[in-house]
Amino acid sequence: MPQCKDCQYQNGRLGSGINVEHLTLPVDGDGVPTIEICPGDFLTKDTATTGVTKAGLVEDVTWNTDLDTTRGDAIAAFAGVAYGEVETDACIAGQEPTVPYVRPEPNLLFRRSYLLTDASGAETAATYQQGDLFTFSKDPSANALLAHKLTPTADVNLAVFKAVEDSGPDAKSRVMVEFV
Repeated sequence: MPQCKDCQYQNGRLGSGINVEHLTLPVDGDGVPTIEICPGDFLTKDTATTGVTKAGLVEDVTWNTDLDTTRGDAIAAFAGVAYGEVETDACIAGQEPTVPYVRPEPNLLFRRSYLLTDASGAETAATYQQGDLFTFSKDPSANALLAHKLTPTADVNLAVFKAVEDSGPDAKSRVMVEFV
């Protein structure tokens, strides 16, 4: 089973009119998925093979020069948010492994809560206002992004999500967001 501890207190909702789609998973020679995915993970699309779109994780986007450039690359490859869980030690024989996900479209009423990090990627609590923007968090121990945490951003070009409500006067460690 995937270790989805960072995701266990996420909550949210799917609004009406949301199409849950599927991405094909990368597999090894035996047809077993090579990545584990938790509900709420940020997925990328890999179109290296013509006619096939395979799922990946934002954390696997190659570091490119600096944090903002890497975030831009991740946003360009961003497919959406995983709506299911995938483990690498089990597979249904004869079925192509896929993961359900929700595409990033504005006004979908898709909402989910995520842990907040500061600019360096360390978990933190913060105050925020409805409409404040959020982007993918940096891994605090590597030049990489995280597949399930957010950090505030003022740059609309790097924004992926926006807060759906105010935090109130007290700092919160999670933010409920929707797609920008």
